[in-house]
Amino acid sequence: MLKKFLLFFGIFSLFLFSSELFSAEKSSPLKSWKVGVSVRGYTEYPQEEFDAIAAAGFQCVEMSLPGGRRTDEQKLALIKDFKAKCDRAKLEIWSVHIPFGRDLDISSSNPEDHQKMIEETLKLFGWNQYIGAKVFVIHSSSEPIADPDRPERIQICIRTLRDLTAKAKEFGILLAMENLPRTCLANSAKEMNLILSGSGPETNWCFDSNHLLQEKPEEFVQCTNRAPITTHISDYDFIDERHWIPYDGQINWNGVINALVAKGYKGPCIFEGRKRKEGENASYEELFQVWKKLQNEVQAPENVGGIEIPPRTKVDRLKCFWTFGNHEPISMYRRIGKKSTGGIEGNSEWLVKWHHWFDSEECPKFMEDHGLNFIHSRFYKGMGWNFESKDFPRVQQFVKNCHKHHVRVLAYIQFSTIYYEIMKEEYPNIEDWALRAENGMPVPYQGGGYFRWKTCINNPEFEDLLKKMITIALKEGEFDGVMFDNLEAPPCYCARCTQQFREFLGKEKDPLDKFGLPTVKNVRIPSLVKSDQEEIQDPIRQQWYLFRAQKLTDLICRLRLHAKQCKSDAIMSANVWSIRSSDRMGNASINISSLVDGFDLLVDQSSNAPKIEKGGIVHRIHDYKFTEEVDLPVLALCDEDAGRSKEGHYLLPILEDMIFGGIPTDRTIMRADKQMINPDLLAFRAPLLKKIQTMIRTNYKALSAPEYKPVRILYSEESHLFSRQSWGGTFLAEEILLHHHIPYGILITKQNKPLSIPNDCEVLIVPDQRCLSDQELEILLDYARGGGRLIITGKTGDYNSLYGERLVNPLDEGLKGLPQSILRKDEGVPVSALKGNKWTIRSGNDEEKSLLADLDKIWSPKIRIDAPDYVFTRINRDGDNLYVHILNYAGKSVPEGIKITMDGVKKDKVSCSIPMESGEFQPLSSSNGNYWTLPGFREYCLIHFFLSPISMFSQN
Repeated sequence: MLKKFLLFFGIFSLFLFSSELFSAEKSSPLKSWKVGVSVRGYTEYPQEEFDAIAAAGFQCVEMSLPGGRRTDEQKLALIKDFKAKCDRAKLEIWSVHIPFGRDLDISSSNPEDHQKMIEETLKLFGWNQYIGAKVFVIHSSSEPIADPDRPERIQICIRTLRDLTAKAKEFGILLAMENLPRTCLANSAKEMNLILSGSGPETNWCFDSNHLLQEKPEEFVQCTNRAPITTHISDYDFIDERHWIPYDGQINWNGVINALVAKGYKGPCIFEGRKRKEGENASYEELFQVWKKLQNEVQAPENVGGIEIPPRTKVDRLKCFWTFGNHEPISMYRRIGKKSTGGIEGNSEWLVKWHHWFDSEECPKFMEDHGLNFIHSRFYKGMGWNFESKDFPRVQQFVKNCHKHHVRVLAYIQFSTIYYEIMKEEYPNIEDWALRAENGMPVPYQGGGYFRWKTCINNPEFEDLLKKMITIALKEGEFDGVMFDNLEAPPCYCARCTQQFREFLGKEKDPLDKFGLPTVKNVRIPSLVKSDQEEIQDPIRQQWYLFRAQKLTDLICRLRLHAKQCKSDAIMSANVWSIRSSDRMGNASINISSLVDGFDLLVDQSSNAPKIEKGGIVHRIHDYKFTEEVDLPVLALCDEDAGRSKEGHYLLPILEDMIFGGIPTDRTIMRADKQMINPDLLAFRAPLLKKIQTMIRTNYKALSAPEYKPVRILYSEESHLFSRQSWGGTFLAEEILLHHHIPYGILITKQNKPLSIPNDCEVLIVPDQRCLSDQELEILLDYARGGGRLIITGKTGDYNSLYGERLVNPLDEGLKGLPQSILRKDEGVPVSALKGNKWTIRSGNDEEKSLLADLDKIWSPKIRIDAPDYVFTRINRDGDNLYVHILNYAGKSVPEGIKITMDGVKKDKVSCSIPMESGEFQPLSSSNGNYWTLPGFREYCLIHFFLSPISMFSQN
């Protein structure tokens, strides 16, 4: 009986524990927060005002006290009345906002004004016996504050905060300084940290979400060195404070809330104001519904493989200008001898001189002078720390110099290779680290580097070393993050990997049904074949792909967690080579749609330098579309090796970065040179750099606004893992839409993450996605039955998620009679048309004609762009503003005549800029208000439409 009870209790406990884990993964990080609203003090309200606040669901209020001419007796009477009515409504007064103004300023250098603020604050501390608030919020300054006066004002603020914090403590109060906008003090994370550090460890602060004009709110929270104790929550347009209700502005609330949680903030959420963007106030009930929306839509950090992934450190790609310099140690060049990174010959006499110049302060100052603010630096190349630590003092000094000149630096860490000749001195068992070929031999780097082996990622010593390097880089080196180079895990046939793969297979309960094997204990790792030579239907090979991808993804997530534990705002990045290449799973274990969970930023070395080649456009837009869908900034390298691109091709890659979603990158001004900086190169490129940087600042809103994506292309993770035909189908559909200037986005689906089709999707294209689950097909059918426009091609639906053929395709019967759905059976794109990384398909193929005809049958686009096939377009929309970007790839001027057609736009509400030429927006006239003809341009044209209330966009 006891055994049965213990068994039942164990199962029941496991159920409760599992349920708790499940709910923890799904619960909102806001679940434990209180919620309140700011209410103006020194005002006589009816009891109904506070009753309405409580009835809506709010638990607490902030009493926001204005300045004014009332007597102390009047003020105190109003405070007591406020408190009594809160008590009757069962509302807690959580905080008090101390009055502020030019004559009420703790940083004032005017002795009378400064003393007046001290006396006002101390008086309110005493009155808290009638209020009972836990927190008092104080402004750090008034404004304006001129730059020359700033240091003195900061020091006055620090001294005053230190004294007032000590006084507040005597009254049982926590004093919190609020971050402020414009020229006020504490208008950036850097200045907030300076004031907090100077005023002491007991100084607290209040986070105001709509005051940040130098950083995004989530970046500000991430970069502060302690958690706030209270909040003022409202939204804005990133131009100035607006105090709109959340979701009326541009704040990324998921990023902000998770950044606060990561800092350890426990709440409450105090809404400061009820104003809508249009001007009127929301009711308390409506504001509380906004709180519910925040709770429902803000998601906690994802749990991947049992590892809780911390929130991402946000990087604003348009505020970065990446450059390349010195990320290789001298020993690497000397050992290789020949021409290598940066086009440098390894035995060059001037190599050491260039290294020393690079490490000097002159180099980061040069970067700052030319607007270059992001770089990765040499740190660890894979030769063992005993050897490489000798260079570390120079590296540390370089990082300090960079920070002095406002350049962020990532530590270069070699991921996949080891220099065994040197490492054997530190690790005598280094042979056990080597990746093994099928014949048992160590696998060399890129076939020719006999002195450099690839590494088995399943060796625990390898993981320990990477964690050690991360710790040193972030804590001792003070790097802003890490960049793993050559992130890949090629197939390894060592005994350790073979055993782990068999254990992975052993989790299958019925191997005979799934694999045709009664036991998996004798399975060997499959031989490697090129993924473009077959569809992956062999069940053991499929599991081998899944096993390797899981191992690499789990390792990266563990390393990410370790990095965030070392430094909460560390940037985790890696060079994964070409993120959309079809063979990255087979030859590198990279399942990119899952691997992205481990990073804050990606480096994508595809070598796809944009240009016209053989009648098609070579570009990186496929990669940008993918990384934007997963909200991950990307550094898309395209010139093969620092500095080899021709002068005429310098501008186009940077413009493509800027327009289509990458981090603008100069890879050649900082290239190694006998003269340290090549004067001819600098003379040509520096003016272009300055012009581009000015253009980005001027057109930031147009470039950063959300992309307009009425058409979505389904990207199925399993289909892309196992079917080259599915991979080709996705790329072909993208190429067709790009060449015909149809705005689109990628919609990623995978079996363990339910497919969610966004409300703004006007057409969903499913191009020959062969490995879809029953659930994914049912969601597609529900979408179509609800009136969604659906185009399905190829063998979509014929197979399950493991490429097993279905008896019946549910789409065949399920889509019958639905006029807005098209199911077109065909043989798919010939894989021979998609070789290499360039993926360019020339116009005129049968699939192009069919897909365009399908779109015409079921969809009428709101905007049409008639343009040559040597330009690509992108459309961004922000509220009533629509921006059309047109980039020329041809290297010759685009003549006048590109036509944009759209209904419902006023004639005088359209303007056009040619940023690389004049830059100024000029009115663009239209004969009938229906279409506009663009002037000629050479590189880039930007059109701004201000939408009218009767436009088709506004109606949507």
